[in-house]
Amino acid sequence: IANTQKCWERFLAEFASTDDVFFGQEDIQKLGARLAQAAAPTHAELLRRREEDGHRSIIHGDFKTANVFFRKKGEEASA
Repeated sequence: IANTQKCWERFLAEFASTDDVFFGQEDIQKLGARLAQAAAPTHAELLRRREEDGHRSIIHGDFKTANVFFRKKGEEASA
């Protein structure tokens, strides 16, 4: 959450030239801050639950191979 705005700014720097009109809109420029604000309550709840019972994620209902991350060593995966 803390780095959302910086990540969005880097994204804009990389892709703004692909569509100056779209990425130049004020709402799009401020999207990183809005995402961080909207995600803050969910982030806080996940942190609370991790402290209580070790859960570190939520299920978003889009299980596919593109959403599965494998460690470099071993056979464990995280979705």
